[in-house]
Amino acid sequence: MFDVGGGELIVIVLAILILFGPKKIPEIAQMITKGMSQVKKAQQQFSHQISELQRDLNTAANLDKIDIIKESPQSVPTHKKNNKHNPPTKDFEKESKE
Repeated sequence: MFDVGGGELIVIVLAILILFGPKKIPEIAQMITKGMSQVKKAQQQFSHQISELQRDLNTAANLDKIDIIKESPQSVPTHKKNNKHNPPTKDFEKESKE
């Protein structure tokens, strides 16, 4: 993540000692630790919420698919329309005359 060498680390530690003094360093370390743990906890909660949303969306999508399948007709009616490709049969002509 950070490419910090040994000399750079010493300069950072000396700068912290000069700026805050030796008595404040434990307090600052505790604040940083608490902040890091809060950020990690928030990240985990966010990831959990995203996972729940994905699961809910997948469930809803699957339910929609099931509803569409249930709503689709199980058998297609086989009514023949009277047109030049399917002329009426003789039986149909007899029934219509009666």
